[in-house]
Amino acid sequence: MSDNPYLDELNAEGPSNAPAAANANPYLEALDSDQKAPQRQSNLIDATRTNPDEYARARQLEGATGVPAPVVQRNLPAVEERAKLDQATRDVESSPTLANHVADNPDFAKLASDDLGLLANLGNSFKRGWRALKQTVPVIRALDSASGLSQLNAIDRGEITSPDQLGVIGEAYLRASPEERKAIRANYGQGLAENFGSSVSTVANLEAQKRDFPQPASVGKVMSAKTFKEAVKLIGQHPLDFTASVGPESFMQSIPGMVAAVPAGFAAGPAGVMGAMGGNSYITDFSSQFLQELQDNGVDVSNQAALTAALQNPQLLQTAIDKAGKHAEIVGLFDALSGGIASKVAVPQKIAGRYLTKPLAREAANMAVQVPVQGALGAAGEAGGELNAGDNLQPGQVLAEAVGEVGGAPSGARSAGARWIPRQAPGEQWDTDDLG
Repeated sequence: MSDNPYLDELNAEGPSNAPAAANANPYLEALDSDQKAPQRQSNLIDATRTNPDEYARARQLEGATGVPAPVVQRNLPAVEERAKLDQATRDVESSPTLANHVADNPDFAKLASDDLGLLANLGNSFKRGWRALKQTVPVIRALDSASGLSQLNAIDRGEITSPDQLGVIGEAYLRASPEERKAIRANYGQGLAENFGSSVSTVANLEAQKRDFPQPASVGKVMSAKTFKEAVKLIGQHPLDFTASVGPESFMQSIPGMVAAVPAGFAAGPAGVMGAMGGNSYITDFSSQFLQELQDNGVDVSNQAALTAALQNPQLLQTAIDKAGKHAEIVGLFDALSGGIASKVAVPQKIAGRYLTKPLAREAANMAVQVPVQGALGAAGEAGGELNAGDNLQPGQVLAEAVGEVGGAPSGARSAGARWIPRQAPGEQWDTDDLG
């Protein structure tokens, strides 16, 4: 080995009849290596003086703040404090309720400072879900009024000449004389118009309120994902954001079905539960999908004038009704099936009878089985609804339904079948051990 690396390369090469590889010049490589030595040594010296964990954190803060990582590292405590304050400010500003709590209670702000984002997402999700639920009835009323008015107008234009697809009022209007039609318009028609205007106003106002409680940007990215792989990856980056934003909103809209399932279950057993939960899902899903279809067609449903115009467009109205109905019928079917399963103990009888002799133990085991089953049924219903409506699968929506059903599974199962509680015979004393 000599002190000259070029001579070393010559000696190592030796004689060869094989053609030299393209762009392979050992002399130039040795020269390049020699020229890079100072920079390599400088980088190693810098690396040994750097805390890897601190630098990794600096890289993260670089993405969040836009400040170069080396600058962040030299001022790490100050930049971290500033970034935390900025994030807390964004979290609080996204939730009016949380903002009021922070303003009114300094102790709350200190105790909850690490969880402000989670609290904001949970609160906003509940509020969106409550307003979506409140939209259901006025959406149905608006559609009923719009349909009635549309029939009267179509009869006047001569587009409807047969009573086959008309209701009682429509048929009477079709057969009425011009003077009688004026009277029907003055009475029935005026009521339809007033009901229509009131319902549309309510729907638009509630939609505007929902937008005051936004979803995190990370959830929006999941909903826009083109593939399930992409959606799962995005959820994995912010799992709490997704769960907190989707779960409560779905749960709020399922409350009427769970409440109705209790008396329905006692009156008609599993069939009653299935009817209550499936029927509620159909109605609430139809309402939300109808509004979503309008939005997909460029209608701002938070604007009363735009919503009114859309509901007075026969082609758009019929298309939205058809697609919403096709989506809702599959979702309702799967949720009915979900309600039927929730009304039963999902643990095999042989296992339950042998190992789960106490009711509370059986209930805990049942929940462990019910949760993934309910999530799978929710996802299947959403996927089936999208396909039945003629849409492409939306991975984010399918996964959101799975998460929403998982969140409501314990409550759904309890409301659908809390029949493990033994009935007390007259004069009988319960052994508290029977309750677990």
